[in-house]
Amino acid sequence: TPLYSSAASDVYKRQTVPVTLIAQSANGCIDSTIVDLLVYPEPTVNFNINGNSALGSINGCSPLTVNFTDITGGLFQYQWQIEGVNSARFNNSDFSYRFVNRGTEAVTYPVRLIGINAQGCADTIVKNIIVDPQPAAAFATSVLSGCSPITITFTNLSNAANGYTWFIGSRVVSTSSTAPFNLDFDLIGANDSLVPVTLIARNIGGCFDTSFTTLTISRRVRADFAINGSIVPNQEFCAGTSVALSNNSTNANTYLWKVNGVQFFGTNSAATFNLPLVNTSTTADSLYTCLLYTSPSPRDRTRS
Repeated sequence: TPLYSSAASDVYKRQTVPVTLIAQSANGCIDSTIVDLLVYPEPTVNFNINGNSALGSINGCSPLTVNFTDITGGLFQYQWQIEGVNSARFNNSDFSYRFVNRGTEAVTYPVRLIGINAQGCADTIVKNIIVDPQPAAAFATSVLSGCSPITITFTNLSNAANGYTWFIGSRVVSTSSTAPFNLDFDLIGANDSLVPVTLIARNIGGCFDTSFTTLTISRRVRADFAINGSIVPNQEFCAGTSVALSNNSTNANTYLWKVNGVQFFGTNSAATFNLPLVNTSTTADSLYTCLLYTSPSPRDRTRS
C-alpha cells in the first residue's frame, strides 16, 4: 500500500516527497536524516473503440473489424492483449483488428491495454468486443422451372439463424418457416414469368444473410379443338363423309394429334384438317377417338 500518491491533476508531473528519519539513543541523543523520494503519477489508461472512449464494449456481426486508439497520452510502452494473446504488432498507440466468429453463438473477446509510462508506472483497462456469428442463408426448391399450374416445395437450409423471411417477388409469404413448405403457382396469361424468390435469414444479434434464386413458370397450356366448328363431344356422322378438326389450343407451340391411337397430321399441326370417316362394317358403328396433345411440357395437355 503506497504511503503517498500523486494527485490526478499532476498526471504528467513528478513530486518530491521528503522522508525524515529521527534516531534517538537511550541517553536522549538525537540525530536525523532526510531523503527526498521522487513519486511519479500512475497513468490512467483508456482507449477508444471505433473513436468512442465512453464505450466499455461493442457488439457486431462477424467478421467485425474494430479500430483501437490509445487516448491516455504520455505512455512509453503499450502492451495490447487480444483473445488473451500478446503480440508485438499490437504494441502501438492505434491499430485495427478483425474478429471472426465461426460458431453459432455470440463470443466475447476481451481486449486489454497495459500502459507503461517512462518511469515504469503501469495501469490496465479491459473492454469487451462481442461478436455475433454471421448467418448463412440457403434454401432448395423441388424444381426451378415448370408449367403452370405447379406446386413447388421450398426447403430451408440456413445455418446460425433463428428468424427467416421469405419473399416471392416483393410479397412476404412466410416469416418463420424452418420446415419444408409448398407454394402453388398458377400463371394465367400469354407470357412465361420469371419469379424471384428471396430468403433472408437472421439471428438474435441482428446479423443477416440473403439467398436468392429465380423460378421460371411457363404459361398455362390449354388443349382444345372443334369438330366441324362444334366443341360438343361424342358427335355422330355417316361413313364416307369427312369432318374438319380445328385446333383451338392456347399458349402451345407443339401439337400431336392421334386418331384411334395412331399419330395423325404430323407434330406441329395448328391448322384445320379434314378427317375422312370410314366404316367397313355393314352392321356396327365405327368409333373414332381423337386426341390432341399440346406442350411445352412436362405436363402435356390433352383434349379428346
